Amino acid sequence: MGPTSLTVAPDNGPGNTRTRFIKDRKERVRKRPDGGHYVVSEVFMPTQVRGGPNAGRSEHSTFRRDELVPEEVWQLGFDHYLPEGRALRGRADIPTRQFFSYDLKFVSQVPPPRHGSFIDWPEDKSEQLSIAVALAAKASAYPHPDGKDSPRKP
Repeated sequence: MGPTSLTVAPDNGPGNTRTRFIKDRKERVRKRPDGGHYVVSEVFMPTQVRGGPNAGRSEHSTFRRDELVPEEVWQLGFDHYLPEGRALRGRADIPTRQFFSYDLKFVSQVPPPRHGSFIDWPEDKSEQLSIAVALAAKASAYPHPDGKDSPRKP
C-alpha cells in the first residue's frame, strides 16, 4: 500500500467504536470469575510496519464497527482480517476516544473496508505497554460467538 492510500483523519469521530480482531494465542479473550470477559494488554500493543514507505512505524490495526450488528462485525473479521484457514478467537471493542486520550493519531487504510490504524505511538516499549494496559482495561471483550477457542474461517 503506497503513501497515497493513507489519509490522516484528525478525529475519526471520537464517539465511534473500533474493533480489534483477535487471532493469536497470546492475544486472548479471557473469562472473569464473574462470567464476564476481558482482553490481555497484548491485544493493544502496536506492531512495527515492515517494508515500504512507513517501515519502522508503530501502528495498531482496527476496524470501525459502528452501524453493524454483531454478526456483521464477525463477518467483517472473517472476510477481511483473516488469511485462509486462520482462527478468529475473539474481538475487543473500544471507543475511539480512548486512543485519542493518549495523543495517538488515526490513519485510514482502506481497503479493506472500515480499516485503519492508530499511529504516533511512543518509541519506548514500556510506554507502549502502559498505553496498551490502559486500553485493555477500557475495552469490551467478546469471545467468538461459537464459544470455541479457535473457530475457523467458514
